[in-house]
Amino acid sequence: MYRLVTKVSSSILRTTNNGNTHFYNKRYLSSTGYHKMKESVIAPRHTPSKSKAYPSSSLFFAHGSQNNPSNLNTALLAGAIVAGAGIFTNAISAEESSSNNNNKKNKEDKTLQHGNKFYNSNVNDNQINTYRQKLLKKGKLMTKKMHVFDPLDRKENFDNVAVFSGNSNVSLAEDIVHYLNTELADAKVSKFADGETSVQLGVSCRGKNVFIIQSICESKDTDSSLNDSLMELLLMISAARRASAYRITAILPYFAYARQNRKVPGSRVTIAIADIAQLLASAGVDRVLTIDLHSALSIGSFPNTVNVTNLLSQNIGAIYFAEKDLHNPVVVSPKDGGINRAKTFAKALSINGYKNANFAAFIKEVRPDGRSKRVLLGDVKDCDCILVDDIIDTGTTLIKRAKNLKRAGARKVYAFATHGIFSGNSEKLVRKSPYLDEVVVSDTIPFLSGEEPNNENNGVVNEKVVRLSLAPLLAETIRRIIHMRSTSALTAGTGE
Repeated sequence: MYRLVTKVSSSILRTTNNGNTHFYNKRYLSSTGYHKMKESVIAPRHTPSKSKAYPSSSLFFAHGSQNNPSNLNTALLAGAIVAGAGIFTNAISAEESSSNNNNKKNKEDKTLQHGNKFYNSNVNDNQINTYRQKLLKKGKLMTKKMHVFDPLDRKENFDNVAVFSGNSNVSLAEDIVHYLNTELADAKVSKFADGETSVQLGVSCRGKNVFIIQSICESKDTDSSLNDSLMELLLMISAARRASAYRITAILPYFAYARQNRKVPGSRVTIAIADIAQLLASAGVDRVLTIDLHSALSIGSFPNTVNVTNLLSQNIGAIYFAEKDLHNPVVVSPKDGGINRAKTFAKALSINGYKNANFAAFIKEVRPDGRSKRVLLGDVKDCDCILVDDIIDTGTTLIKRAKNLKRAGARKVYAFATHGIFSGNSEKLVRKSPYLDEVVVSDTIPFLSGEEPNNENNGVVNEKVVRLSLAPLLAETIRRIIHMRSTSALTAGTGE
């Protein structure tokens, strides 16, 4: 049983044992001990499968209107909060039920905390090698140790869970379900002769927790455009909603249109991220899970009926570089807008072994005549620099900043970006650049350059451009969502 007291303005809500909710004005409670009521109100328990509405007695509005006629809006707001309290107790009951099914021995994550960094010591070398070889065949890399994900939970029951995948990034979806020890649910996503997208889910979704994995990006395998991927996602969400899914989570490793997140003064442009958010909400999605939105403020574009989880990859990227032998590492932001992102990476790097990691940034300096240039703030002489950004598109900015760092005396220049779009022939330009020693991107976007992994090169497409798998991060997040556990440690760049 859980005790619940909800306070609204100058009034108080009280939920009695029989499920009725009463509305009281604070002035009537001054003589009876208002502050002592915190432990006297008990909310009825509910199960997640049979949600029960809170009945409301006549006193709910009567007290508000008799004592203070202007308090009607407060009473209406109180009703909305009571409805939210019902949802809250449902979540508590579901989490308690999940804990009981696990014999209450896994109340918290099994990942060990060493300071603020975390990794799993329960994974033996054979398991790690198995994961690594599977990824190398796809041209991907992983860290030397298993971070975030705990394979001991691979024995969990996912009978009431269905994981679907669109056509944009099937490789990543397969890696995710591999970590979860399950399989992708059958779904037929195709096109008619006239180009229309057709979606047919091959398994029952009734009462299930449905996850749909789809990066909004171009797909080389199916010759689909970015907008085709978006349409597939919307129709798959709609199909799951019409099939009576209990909850629908859209997993968007790469969220296109996120860069169109504001209206430029004096121009007639769309705020595309807000429009896409409305489309997803209208299709029936309950939760959106993505990685490194271009701006965290874009979460506000979604209505409050959609829960948005924005995972950060900086912690995994920092661990990858922490396993290297770096000399005087300096984390560099290539632009003003990425300073917070680079600082998060620098903090994670310092936590994972390089306590003296420094920070530098390229700042835009505007001259009196209106011209501008980028100025490097920070010392990089005889240092190994790591340029940190969220997206590599054309690669021109990355090459310019690497050139500037080399001229400033940098010893080596690395780069880390979550999303490697590599439009056109940009990947070839990055590989041929003499200023970059290694560029690390994640697998949120599949290979689009037309090159396949080369087994003679340890499965990596090119030694200079490598892909770091984020499948364990997404798998662990799915596991926590299923069991209604906190994902805050995964959305904080340092793993705190």
